[in-house]
Amino acid sequence: MSSLFEQDHRFTPAWFHKILTLAVLTCLLTASSLRSQKTTQVDVNLKTELTVVPSAGYGVGMSVYDNNFTSPGLADKVKAAGVTALRFPGGSYADLYHWQTHSATAGTTIYLHPNDTFEHFMTKNLLPAGAQAIITVNYGSNAAGTAGGDPAEAAAWVRYANIEKGWKIRYWEIGNEIGGNGYFGNGWEEDLHAPYGKNRLGEAALSQTAYGKNALQFIAAMKAVDPTIKIGVGVDMPDANPGTGDEALLREVRDKIDFVIVHWYPKTSATDLTVTEDIKPQVAALREVIAKSAGAAQRKIPLAITETNGGASGPARALFATDTYLYWFEAGAFTVEWQEMHKGFLAGSGEVPLDTPSGAYYGTQMASMAARPGDVLVEAQSSSPMLSVHAVKRTDGSVALVLINKHPNQPYLVNVAIPGAGLGTSATRYDFGRANYTLNSSWPSSGPAQSKMEGVGNKFTVTVPATSETVLLIPGK
Repeated sequence: MSSLFEQDHRFTPAWFHKILTLAVLTCLLTASSLRSQKTTQVDVNLKTELTVVPSAGYGVGMSVYDNNFTSPGLADKVKAAGVTALRFPGGSYADLYHWQTHSATAGTTIYLHPNDTFEHFMTKNLLPAGAQAIITVNYGSNAAGTAGGDPAEAAAWVRYANIEKGWKIRYWEIGNEIGGNGYFGNGWEEDLHAPYGKNRLGEAALSQTAYGKNALQFIAAMKAVDPTIKIGVGVDMPDANPGTGDEALLREVRDKIDFVIVHWYPKTSATDLTVTEDIKPQVAALREVIAKSAGAAQRKIPLAITETNGGASGPARALFATDTYLYWFEAGAFTVEWQEMHKGFLAGSGEVPLDTPSGAYYGTQMASMAARPGDVLVEAQSSSPMLSVHAVKRTDGSVALVLINKHPNQPYLVNVAIPGAGLGTSATRYDFGRANYTLNSSWPSSGPAQSKMEGVGNKFTVTVPATSETVLLIPGK
């Protein structure tokens, strides 16, 4: 390519003025960019361990109405994202679904794809992906549609899965969002422990007390088949439907349950990514309710977040997913299920090719690259609420750092301090965010970018662009 001088030999004062003006503007823009870049401090305390990353931590919900339930390569993509748990049969359908016949409760009309059987869930999805199952048994209705869920049906499911097939499914939920059965006014969840056609508000058979008493029958029947399984019941977070009866439920089940279930759907505004900071104080409040109602020994009972979603769309959703999984692990959750597989995790049939990864997919992948099952999440603090940080002591002796810039247009210059360990000076860096999206598409055009970063160690500085996240894998010396 010819130079400017070769294109035009007339080196005039006017030409020189144009070049000078461009140079000055470039300097001003560069200086402005540097001035607009905020600085924040991140401090990591490797000695304060928060939790071990759980083996079933990274979950996704699957539903029996999914038209792409066993699409080719699905299990491989799930595994590549770091997913370690899959939930079945999916949300409110669980209280209408009968696994043995792959059918709905008599008298109801719901769509079930004929391919989406429990057998296919296990053999085509879960086992090839190397994941663990989270199974929701039908609490709401018996097959005939004449009463509530049948404990014998749930026990038969345990027998088939764990005794006959030897699949050793460990985690079982009793019903889905039973608090939405109409007792408190809003009714979206099927529950035939009381008939429809009359006012369900305040009906004793639909109360949380009744749910607790009935749950004990499920627990007895299911554990009689396999006493090694873990069973949980659903509760509300203190900021969701306050006063809806967690106390009454917990008084009934007390030490008979192995975990409690929470569904967490926060605000979905792209500018409200800081909502994840509410998780830990809300969990602390919930644990106080548990200790008061079920006994102090249950204060640290494990949590299962079997439905969550949020973060609006685009790159913000990826950031939300990464932050949500890690915050919930730090708060004591042993599994977190993104809702759901082909509605926001992988693409269904539509605007992009089937099984195209979403922002939530890559957000899960970013979290799982940093914090693998068996690694230890440790204390880390950021001086800015818009720059979230998570730190990990990994089993191979390395340290992982997750930096999430939630600001829509502000890059952060992050000063990092990680005392107390001998760390290498060269790190593997992964970046994902706005740069992975083209134009106004809500689907990313590429996955995380990998690079090498030099000059790290116990103290270093790194820039995290606006609406993006960075994972640093720093080896030990």
